[in-house]
Parts: sequence; C-alpha cells; structure tokens
Amino acid sequence: MHTIPLQIRFSDIDALGHVNNAVYLNFLELARVSFWKSLFVMKNDIDFPFILARAEIDFRHPLHLSDSANISVRTGRIGNASWDFQYIIRSENENLVIMEAKTVQVYFDYSVRKSVMIPEAMRSVLNKSAAETS
Repeated sequence: MHTIPLQIRFSDIDALGHVNNAVYLNFLELARVSFWKSLFVMKNDIDFPFILARAEIDFRHPLHLSDSANISVRTGRIGNASWDFQYIIRSENENLVIMEAKTVQVYFDYSVRKSVMIPEAMRSVLNKSAAETS
C-alpha cells in the first residue's frame, strides 16, 4: 500500500471537535494524487487521464486535531475503462481504523470528452500495483 501522513488542520475541524466528514474527500484526493505520481511519470502537474466517478466512505472513528494519522491507498478492481482505489486511514496513537473508502476512476479522453478503454501500458502498471498490495 502507498501510505502518506495526514496533516490535520484547524479548518478541518467542525463544531463537534472532529474532522468534518466532507474533509475526508480531500484526504482521499491527497492520497490518490500521491499514489498516481508514484506509479506514473507525469508530463505536468495536471496529467491525470481519469475522472472520479464514485466515492464511498465508511466512517469508523472520529479524527481530532491532536491526532496523528496516515492514509493508505492501493489499486483494487480493474475493469475495461475504470478501476478502483481502496483507502484506509489509521490513527498512529492507537492504531485505530478511522475510515475506509473506495473510489472509482474512469479513464477519460479529454480531447473527445468521453471515457475510453484503459491503455495496455497503464493497465499493466495498475495490475502490477494491485498484485503487489494483495
């Protein structure tokens, strides 16, 4: 799994004193971008040939400003034109599972503005990363 530390900011905290549920989508994005950059050479900072089609989040425990936590991401299911990333946030203090999530990415050709089949070279890298984390 590809793991990065989370930096919990004061602005992430809601009136109940824990990380607001909407912030978790930002955490998923941070992990997804970092993971993608670890898998593929990018020509520029916005070289992401996919769109996010779905996000599912299961909240297990609250996360607070004083907590230290990491988010891990790995490749899951790989289809013809889409694939899953699976995520988990764990607190470092108590090794609790804070959140588990899944996103579905669709390979997207921005020039024709539609989804297309995942190129074989990309599929190979995704398959390799999925096998390494199984």
